Amino acid sequence: MALAALALGCHAPVRGSSDMGLDAAASGFSWQTIRRPNPSELFLAVWASAAGDVYAASEGEYDVFSVVSSHDHGETWQVSSVGDSIAPLTGVVGIGPSNIYAVGSTRPSYAENALPFVAISTDGGASFTPTYPPFAGGMNAVAADAVGNLVAVGTGPDGGFFARSTDGAATWTRAAVPGTSGLDGIWVAADGTIYACGLGTAARAPRDGGDAASAVGDAGDEAGVAMDGGAPANAGVVIRSTDGGATWQPVATALGGLFAISGTPDQTRMMAVGAGYTNIELETGSTSWYMHAGDPQDVAENDGDFTGVWIPDTTESPYLTMGNAGHVVRGADDGGSELGDVVTSYEDLPAAGPGLQSGAFAVTGTGPDDVWAVGSGIFHRSMR
Repeated sequence: MALAALALGCHAPVRGSSDMGLDAAASGFSWQTIRRPNPSELFLAVWASAAGDVYAASEGEYDVFSVVSSHDHGETWQVSSVGDSIAPLTGVVGIGPSNIYAVGSTRPSYAENALPFVAISTDGGASFTPTYPPFAGGMNAVAADAVGNLVAVGTGPDGGFFARSTDGAATWTRAAVPGTSGLDGIWVAADGTIYACGLGTAARAPRDGGDAASAVGDAGDEAGVAMDGGAPANAGVVIRSTDGGATWQPVATALGGLFAISGTPDQTRMMAVGAGYTNIELETGSTSWYMHAGDPQDVAENDGDFTGVWIPDTTESPYLTMGNAGHVVRGADDGGSELGDVVTSYEDLPAAGPGLQSGAFAVTGTGPDDVWAVGSGIFHRSMR
């Protein structure tokens, strides 16, 4: 499974020397291990609500895939198999108090024989029904719009695609997105504008550090330079739709493939992250996206990844995850090609368990005092 390999195999950058590791302690917040995993368990996606519902998708031993859920802010948990032992779960979202949807594919989504997979729960995660939408490709991420429609992105033989369901995943419409060879992240603004990110039109490169389909090409785009011009081969792309996914416009490119995207509800601040520690941002008051971090060599080798991102508001530092790193990154800035200068601030995660390395693959939250990160464990950031 490509995503699992990435989470376990990416290399965390060497930490810099300024503002390191002080954020959480100085502000009175701390990270706690809420759920310790089995040694073979890896959580790949998380969704949380202000009401105290938390859902995390996991891969367990012998490729048994489950969704763990809590309805009391992580005090107690239930584990439910999705009913299919070969389908990786790479996205999860809740709609209302009881409807939960986890998406993935029957094979890694870039594989030619991948098919989409959607696990549906109508009882708050107590049980799931596996379903198989009748189209090619694998789903990589899922979200919901303000009226409860499901929107998802993925990778298929025809490149990146967008899928939408208006009836609780009973039926789907699917359309290829021109200019993309794969889509890995999706985010919906308050006004219904949909943003997605992934890989531009080029041969698809697996996200597990394996054989990259193509090199970066022109690595001349320096960090801090507007990235909404021409894209190098194998570059990341951010796209936007203002009509519910019927049409899409490219809004930014990056040196490496982009895996996750997040923003403030009013779209004044947004960030997308991905391969080679790529971190591009639309800052408050700006009209252009800028690349604050990224290493061309790591992009070319498809190595060194930011795997998740969540932006709490227009002023606070975003939360970035790196799969196997024992911390959550809070700042990633231009430091040239030296990896030690990429990460400028971080918050340590507590130990996941005896003999287990902490690591976070995905992150979300409802506010600075309610942040959830999942990977080799489930971690919560709150007031001490």
